[in-house]
Amino acid sequence: MTTMTQGFSHNEFEKCGSVRPPKSLRSSAIALVALLLVCWSARAAINSVDVQLSTGFSGLPPRSSVTPWMDVLYQDTSPNTVRLTITAPHLTNPELAQFLYLNYNDTKTVTGLTFTPVFSLWQGVATVYSQTLSKNNLQAATGGKYDIQLGFQTAGGLSGQFNGGDKVVFDITTSSGSLSSFDFAFKSVPGAAGSFYAAAFIMQTGNGEKANGYIGASTFTSVSVPEPVSGMTAAGLCLFGLVVTCRRKVEGALAVALR
Repeated sequence: MTTMTQGFSHNEFEKCGSVRPPKSLRSSAIALVALLLVCWSARAAINSVDVQLSTGFSGLPPRSSVTPWMDVLYQDTSPNTVRLTITAPHLTNPELAQFLYLNYNDTKTVTGLTFTPVFSLWQGVATVYSQTLSKNNLQAATGGKYDIQLGFQTAGGLSGQFNGGDKVVFDITTSSGSLSSFDFAFKSVPGAAGSFYAAAFIMQTGNGEKANGYIGASTFTSVSVPEPVSGMTAAGLCLFGLVVTCRRKVEGALAVALR
């Protein structure tokens, strides 16, 4: 009497047990393990745009010879959300920034932007500010016209003003279309002094600390920062592909062995 095991005769089952996975199967398994490692380290680019205000174009500029006097950093933090970080690394006290002028993509609606302050990340500045959005309509002396103006208080001394070493942070979203950090990498409508990617009005400049001046950014730099995608998602997909492919290879090998 012939003993059957899971659809195979006893002799056939022993024959299957002696089958060694073919070389092509082993090679495929190695390739798929390598693919797993690639998937695990798969990365998506997060863009950032850094705008450094280092050029004086009207009035007296800040006293420090070290620039940038102010820095404006845009970072993509999630789809259609941009984090705006503003610092004043080389303003010299008691110099203070009263207004900051920014640009926006002219093909999009600037009035659809929402600036949400992240007060937990503010340093050295009173949580009081003003905001104006008006396409190509905000004049910064001879530095042209801008789309966005942020204002900071001039009272309160060093604890409330935007002075050297201080920081403010906003999260920017839009109610109209898509949004990325590159939407802010545009120059102003030109003025007599040219056009800039950003500008600021600085008070208490000059040796007597009684003058004012405008500063601007003539260039910007962009960086793509790699960010890991979900490790579990990538690993799951790759392992699924590994299992399915290996199973098909084994079934094919068994079919050949049993002929």
